[in-house]
Amino acid sequence: MPSFAAALGPAAVGLFASDKPDGQEIRLDALQPAGRDVLAWGRARYKAHHGVDMTPAALSGFANTWALVGHVLPAAGGTSAPEVAAAARSVKLEGGSLPNGAGLDLAGLGLDDAGENRRAVSVIWQWVDVRTQAVVWPAAFATRPLKAIPIL
Repeated sequence: MPSFAAALGPAAVGLFASDKPDGQEIRLDALQPAGRDVLAWGRARYKAHHGVDMTPAALSGFANTWALVGHVLPAAGGTSAPEVAAAARSVKLEGGSLPNGAGLDLAGLGLDDAGENRRAVSVIWQWVDVRTQAVVWPAAFATRPLKAIPIL
């Protein structure tokens, strides 16, 4: 967050943060064609409605909603909670299928990670100067290479 860097100033440079991909920073080549198309559609509508670029939280919510309305509900036999839950567990999307770069593979009932999306995406950001953070990992989403910054 810019307020973080403003508070720390030069001391922020080199620090890392783990978070979700940003709506404007996501690399399109990390997405499947359908994911790119849905992202373009969502970005345009978000900007038209809000007058600003899509935030990381907005992208996350949009991608999760798209997984539900674009993939899970069409696969469900109906709209009851058990039908939708069963469809959610059965739909499998490769990484990059959703507009935030994620896929969909919910762990099944009775497993330690039941309900967790095993194809969720998170990224590592690094503050590379006092005003700029960049995605440095994983490589498919990196906007800059990891930078070794000496500790002063």
